[in-house]
Amino acid sequence: MPQRGRFARIAGYHELETRRCRFGVRTANPAGPWFAHHVPAALCLADPGVRDAMLHGMQVAVPDQRLVPIAARDVRLATHWPPGGVVVEAHELASGNAEYTWTLVVKDASGAEIERWSEVTFRSLGERRTIPEVVLRPWLERRLDALAPAVRIVSLGAAANAPEALHVVRYRPDRRPELAAGGLSASTALGLRLVVTGPDGVACDVEAVTARDMEVWRDLLGAHLELAGQLARLAGEPFDHAATRLWTALECAAKLGRPDPRLRLVTATDHVVALRAGTIEVTSLVCQVTGQDRGLDWIAIAVATSAPSMTAAIEVAS
Repeated sequence: MPQRGRFARIAGYHELETRRCRFGVRTANPAGPWFAHHVPAALCLADPGVRDAMLHGMQVAVPDQRLVPIAARDVRLATHWPPGGVVVEAHELASGNAEYTWTLVVKDASGAEIERWSEVTFRSLGERRTIPEVVLRPWLERRLDALAPAVRIVSLGAAANAPEALHVVRYRPDRRPELAAGGLSASTALGLRLVVTGPDGVACDVEAVTARDMEVWRDLLGAHLELAGQLARLAGEPFDHAATRLWTALECAAKLGRPDPRLRLVTATDHVVALRAGTIEVTSLVCQVTGQDRGLDWIAIAVATSAPSMTAAIEVAS
């Protein structure tokens, strides 16, 4: 978090999800009195630095927006903070029209509630394009909820920490294996591993956005090289970004059994690109990722779903 001095209170996150988070806040003020020496130093409603950390700390669950609180239905304030620290539990109630409504509860070390902010409304002041690696999953989940709601993230994080057992395999009466709950797809790039689940026809791909010679792109994209140029102009982004989007889309199509699709552009708005190839629908996102052990990396992420063909063969038991 960017807070400094008396506002640097967040001790760490115990839970961080797309619409819920739980984190510790230090109650000690490291910067001394709030007021000048000729003004009484006593605080009637506890140290406000804790509340500043509380209202900023939950915003990591909406990592692509710059938020400010604008209203609250009800606020019950503590008169003092316990020594050491408190725990803030926050969960989202609603979102829409660039506003997010949350409830925040402050608890002491024993779990007793000592302060509550009910139905706090935050308004977005604009978008962030650089996403910290630790909150990449909430960013992507929010995008997929709006753009590809049939796709769900199983895991997204450091490839070295990715779980090995990600799904349950069951066997049909003819002993052919299949996933117990729809399809599953995984991809790894830049030390990150994404695993998604969804309908039987689901795929994902992650690639680093890297400058490449035009001949290299020609080998990777084939007949879609011209489409990359068109996409770059329409989306207002560098050619390498647009070309990497198409590369991830082609990889998704290949995973869905279409190694040589004919992609066509559907929309290119607000940094989101939609592509289609027959029954395959692809959603493409690009963002800049930062992290403690990395600099600034651009990545392209694509997820795709494929509707069953109306001409699919019907299997008949012999």
